Amino acid sequence: MPMYICKEDNSNKFWSYSEDGNEVTIEWGRIGLSGQSQVKNFSSDGEKRRFIQKKVQEKIDKGYKESDDKELQKEKQTADLIGHQNKIHRMEFVRRVDDDLHVLPSYDPSQGVYVEIMNSWKREIVRFFITKKESFEVEGITEERDKYDNQIISCSEMRTSYSQFVNAIRTHLRSLSQTIVQTIGMLGRRLEGGSDEDGVSPAVNLADMIMSKASMDGQVARKFASLGRILEI
Repeated sequence: MPMYICKEDNSNKFWSYSEDGNEVTIEWGRIGLSGQSQVKNFSSDGEKRRFIQKKVQEKIDKGYKESDDKELQKEKQTADLIGHQNKIHRMEFVRRVDDDLHVLPSYDPSQGVYVEIMNSWKREIVRFFITKKESFEVEGITEERDKYDNQIISCSEMRTSYSQFVNAIRTHLRSLSQTIVQTIGMLGRRLEGGSDEDGVSPAVNLADMIMSKASMDGQVARKFASLGRILEI
């Protein structure tokens, strides 16, 4: 069954279709919830093909990416862990200085991770600063750059958090980083064979490969693509 998943912006949705003769069954919905379905009948195979091509192109234009049922099940597990309405919206590697978080160019396991979780229903964002030993909920942020053009996230309040939700986020981030390491390992094996059949180096598509394997926005995928190791948080 061809499967397409959209994780762009506040979306976390799937769309798929199956064929039976000149009959097409479409399924769609939010990942983690029961979806909807519709059956359409066509008078000819050509009419059915045109319908499928049109709908698939519409989904691709809206940011859906081709996937499969195995990846959908992984996405459902993620939804069960952190909530079907939530997704990782932003992640930064940071160093804490008082109530400021200085954004680092690369991951430092002795420091921490700043992460934003978007509730795609309410369009609200909760923010956490997570280290190996502690977790903090962050509020009232402002962002600026110092005289060296280094990015700084300033917080009006940073409260220690022991909630089940932040623990689930911590577990999820570690799981994602393990997925990334596996993806990079697979990429390395592909690189041994050179460019793909279109002459494009697989390294160009690393962020897309990562996004296809875990529920995250593009900015987060790029952060994980630069990581190359398991998060120690």
